[in-house]
Amino acid sequence: MKIPMVSDYLEQSLAVQKVAKSFAGHQVQRMVGFWFLWHVFGGHDGLIESAVLSRASVYRQEVEFLVMFKKEVSDMWPHISEPIATERREAAEKEESKK
Repeated sequence: MKIPMVSDYLEQSLAVQKVAKSFAGHQVQRMVGFWFLWHVFGGHDGLIESAVLSRASVYRQEVEFLVMFKKEVSDMWPHISEPIATERREAAEKEESKK
């Protein structure tokens, strides 16, 4: 019977870390994408009304976002989200003026 060496455990640990980093990176990218959609479509109601994501998906990702970042989607990166909101309002006003 082979006695496990510390290096064996270290190699296993490094392999797990690589997988964890890859998984975490994917999750963060997905949540940042959700944050972007949230602001482009005007928040919770706008995202649901647009039907880009299902209602269940919006609720699920809201919770995931809160768990991951410890902040509500609307409270994250206000210095970036404000210009997005301004652009969205201006586009809506421009569209309304065409009617």
